[in-house]
Amino acid sequence: MSVHLIGVSVGAFAADAAVETLKRASPGVHTKLTLLDPFTAMGLPGLANPSSAFGVDRFGRTADDAVCVLNTDDPVPSTNLPLRHCRNFDVTKAAARQRFALLPGDSMHSWPCGWFGLVGGKLPAQPLMSRGAVFQVP
Repeated sequence: MSVHLIGVSVGAFAADAAVETLKRASPGVHTKLTLLDPFTAMGLPGLANPSSAFGVDRFGRTADDAVCVLNTDDPVPSTNLPLRHCRNFDVTKAAARQRFALLPGDSMHSWPCGWFGLVGGKLPAQPLMSRGAVFQVP
């Protein structure tokens, strides 16, 4: 059996926790975790020092396959750094961004989710990409 969980922004906390719970309950289940511009801070320390935020250090560590899609230029705090236990896809300068239309009042925080939808959830093939690595999507 295989389960694919997707977490968007602060929903990364729930998706990652669900993977951890599922792996404890059913270790044989194959899990894939996809996090779209995950919010990584847990409390003020994570906001003050984003590079040591909870999610940067922990998200994806128990998933069989873990992916993070992020951009590095949105105004939402603790969402702009790659995750140590995920294969990271940086869509900040992706060509598809030119045809992405923001909803009124939105920020580019929604761009990674928009990009994921535009590509139908299909990530660029990177067979040698290790966890923690960053791929700049053209």
